[in-house]
Amino acid sequence: MSSELLQTLEAFRLEHRLSKTALSKLLGVTPQMLNNWFMRDSIPKSQQAGIMELLANPEKIASIDDQIMAGLSELSASEKQMISELISKISRK
Repeated sequence: MSSELLQTLEAFRLEHRLSKTALSKLLGVTPQMLNNWFMRDSIPKSQQAGIMELLANPEKIASIDDQIMAGLSELSASEKQMISELISKISRK
């Protein structure tokens, strides 16, 4: 089950365009711990329920987006412009 769950988790991550760091935050683990799961092709049983909950409730991702947007609202106009230009450059690739 662990290997299948990892494959499903990776597909979920790619579908939602999440970095492994963002995914680790959603799961409440360190990026290193998440990477270890992928390297060992195994998830501890104590973490499997949390993963299945995230997979069943992808709306949790929206709360992270809301946090990012809240942080952006605190930026100055020049900082917002710089980020906008950076996103435009990345989007064109």
